[in-house]
Amino acid sequence: MPEAIDVALKHNNLHIDDVSLVIAHQANKRILETCAKRMNLPMEKMFVNIHKYGNTTAATIPIAMCEALAGK
Repeated sequence: MPEAIDVALKHNNLHIDDVSLVIAHQANKRILETCAKRMNLPMEKMFVNIHKYGNTTAATIPIAMCEALAGK
């Protein structure tokens, strides 16, 4: 995941500091924590809702985006 984020940032001429929130697939919290650590990103900038629903496969991103936009 960090590599994919780096590619997206470079493609858009952005730096990780320009990102206010990363909304990633919620496979498990350990993966999200590892990604944040590798990206030098505080966990506050990594949206996490795996504890509420578990891995919801294809619905993960839409659910996370709705919750993030709603401030949940």
